[in-house]
Amino acid sequence: NIETTPFVVNTEARAWPAGDGPRRAGVSSFGLGGTNAHVVLEEAPTAPEVSPPVAASLILLSAKTATALETLTGDLASYLERHPDIDVADVAHTTQVGRTAFEHRRFAVCRDTAAALQLLTSTDARARATRAPASAPAVAFLLPGQGSQYPGMAARLYDLEPGFRREFDRCRDILAGLGVELADAVACPAGPQAGERLRQTENAQPALFAMEYALARLWQSWGIEPQALLGHSIGEYVAACLAGVFSLTDALTLVAARGRLMQQAPRGAMLSVALGEAELGTLPAGVEVAAVNAPDLCVVAGPEPHIDELAGRLAGSGVRARRLHTSHAFHSPAMAEVAKDLRDLVESVKREPPSTPFISNVTGEWVTSDQARDPDYWATHTTAPVRFADGIATLAGSGYTTLLEAGPGQSLTTFARRCGGQSVTAVPSMPAPGSQTPDDLVLESALGELWSVGAAVDWRHRNASRRRRRVPLPTYPFERQRYRLVQHATDAGPALTVDAAPVQRTGQADHPAPEVDVPLTDVQRAITAIWVDLLGVDPVRPDDDFFALGGHSLLGTALIATLRERFGVQVRLRDLFAARTVTRLADLVESLQWSAHASCEAPDGTPAHYEEGHL
Repeated sequence: NIETTPFVVNTEARAWPAGDGPRRAGVSSFGLGGTNAHVVLEEAPTAPEVSPPVAASLILLSAKTATALETLTGDLASYLERHPDIDVADVAHTTQVGRTAFEHRRFAVCRDTAAALQLLTSTDARARATRAPASAPAVAFLLPGQGSQYPGMAARLYDLEPGFRREFDRCRDILAGLGVELADAVACPAGPQAGERLRQTENAQPALFAMEYALARLWQSWGIEPQALLGHSIGEYVAACLAGVFSLTDALTLVAARGRLMQQAPRGAMLSVALGEAELGTLPAGVEVAAVNAPDLCVVAGPEPHIDELAGRLAGSGVRARRLHTSHAFHSPAMAEVAKDLRDLVESVKREPPSTPFISNVTGEWVTSDQARDPDYWATHTTAPVRFADGIATLAGSGYTTLLEAGPGQSLTTFARRCGGQSVTAVPSMPAPGSQTPDDLVLESALGELWSVGAAVDWRHRNASRRRRRVPLPTYPFERQRYRLVQHATDAGPALTVDAAPVQRTGQADHPAPEVDVPLTDVQRAITAIWVDLLGVDPVRPDDDFFALGGHSLLGTALIATLRERFGVQVRLRDLFAARTVTRLADLVESLQWSAHASCEAPDGTPAHYEEGHL
């Protein structure tokens, strides 16, 4: 009597209009003997609205082996080629929050799907793979000093990153109460008036502090917590504030006063010289070393006539030297009166022991708790040379080799690389002054660089202000390895066990596992021989993956050239990523040969392919 019930037996598709709530369905499977299974399904919720497209997206790729990383990269490239309309920001978000980070890593920063595809298939880009250590590295922040500032240096960050904007506005409001107005010079597009204001020390130092403090806090909110700090001149005040020596209000009070006092000091000049400190020789009277930035790079300061005299002498000796755009002789005895007044100001504010270790500009060593709280230390800091190169050596000697420049420009990154060479990874957060590279592109690249060397990034917090969707992407390319079955006798009769070691693919194994003899086509046999020659692997089987056997982009290029010479067909590199087995590649070659023979073209002008059984 089913006709009298609400139930029907569906024999064709029926419309199911939406109601007040989500559609729900009960599904039952009835088996013999009472083995029944039931499930209730509910309609998925409507996908939430997403944020407007961002300018730069960071795609992450990682795998347990180098070969799996190559396969994964190729799989994603093929996927993007098949789905050109997918939002690359959603792709990046999915790789960030929906994938486990493994040892072998690669990243790509791009603006759209076409750029992502180009990066993922580029030989140069694919060569830049890293191997992250088992544990996250300790990151040290580098905080630049005066001379790094430029108009509009925080404008794009201010617009794009709410975390940066919030911390910068805190500094701006405090400084406004101290009589310092900086927003239009830092967080607005560059202009002649802003440039002139930032050349004034009383504006430059508070602006630098606010920008660096906000940027450091942004990095911290993303999970990049500094284990050590090294500032350059005014940057050490940012370091002391981040380490808790000074409160934010007190630090800004000191920095605003420092800039104003220095602005009122007697004028002087500074000269950057491409010599080490020991190579400078005798300096003119009144000229002192103001900074040692690298083993072969110093800055001297003093009265302008004496600096001009030294510059002429160095030019005559063939030594490179450059006048810096400063109006005073910072970090020299010319700042003695400033140091006295600043000491009294430091004594008037609360000072705490540092919670994060930081390096002293005065000694190039770790600041002690007593030094950090001593007003005399900060007075000496004003007149003593900045021993930045020694500071980098101290960081490296203590195991801090991952360095992040949290401030405008890239000067400290350059100095650190000259000091530490290949032993340090120095990453800038911002473009160099005058660079045409947008701020967000450099920032995303810095995030990718840190992740690629193993830094632990809080991606969910990173993306909290960006409403993105997770999208289906190629899954992990598990590498299949063959194991041999070993037959042996037992009391119960013959038994099979699996040899714990995988069968070696390079060279003939001592006891190769028996293989089923599957007849190969002529094209398959030819391609197999080409692979054996290129990869140095024997045997090669029809379902073997070119990249899993050790193939890469350069070998792929050689393979394509060989196929063109042997078969007279043009296979693209991206085709190889899709047709990565002997069988599939042979099918592709045969289809290209057939297309050429038949002179058949698809409506879009590309060679028509065929599928087996549909020729």
